[in-house]
Amino acid sequence: MKKRIAHLLALLCFCIAGTVAVAHAQTYSVLYNFGSSPGDPIHTFPMTQGRDGLLYSDSEFGGTYGNGTVFRIASNGSLKVLHSFQSSDGYFPTGGLTLGLDGLFYGVTGDGGTNNLGTIFRITSSGALSTLHHFTASESSANQRISPPVQGLDGNFYGTTRSGGLGCGIVYKISPTGQFAVLYQFDCTQSYYPNGLVLGTDGAFYGTSQQGPNLSHGTIFKITTSGQFTVLGRLILKSMTYLRWLKRHSPSRLSWVSR
Repeated sequence: MKKRIAHLLALLCFCIAGTVAVAHAQTYSVLYNFGSSPGDPIHTFPMTQGRDGLLYSDSEFGGTYGNGTVFRIASNGSLKVLHSFQSSDGYFPTGGLTLGLDGLFYGVTGDGGTNNLGTIFRITSSGALSTLHHFTASESSANQRISPPVQGLDGNFYGTTRSGGLGCGIVYKISPTGQFAVLYQFDCTQSYYPNGLVLGTDGAFYGTSQQGPNLSHGTIFKITTSGQFTVLGRLILKSMTYLRWLKRHSPSRLSWVSR
């Protein structure tokens, strides 16, 4: 028994030593200080690595016109603004970029475009931008912070807006060449104001909404490429004050509620 304990202690010490060595081997480096040059990207979003090994993203502000940018940065800190948004091609891009199977990047803007309600765009690694879709009043509203579309197994891109449709958001589908369709309209009862989507291994998409029914504060949902929509669960937990009130007045609601 003593030998076994000693062996376990030795193994534990070895693992700790290895962890410390790895931690000491890691270094933190600032690649670039945003705002150090005129026209720099301001309020940036998560980065996506391109096929060339460079990192790409967009920013809500900055650029030549102050309306946002698409930019790239190398591992040595060399930054290049690829595109400065004006108005006709949208402005205030949001959420970052999605790398498509074609090696191009796809993203969205929250404002601007033909209807001043935002756009869906495609951009090359050299900065050639194409506007694929201008959102309409039935699809979106101005000044939205939405996530970029996600590419499905069928090659099309899928995304959400937090308004449009019946007023509570939509799921849309768009092809790499810009063929757009509303896949689902949130009905403002069981789930509404959706966030972005993630692609599941089953080929369906999963997401969350900001609100749901019966005192819930959001839902988790699933939607297929054909538009079949399912609420998987709803969450009613919020603040500690709210939890105490629930515990006192409605303990049966103090839980994760599956549909």
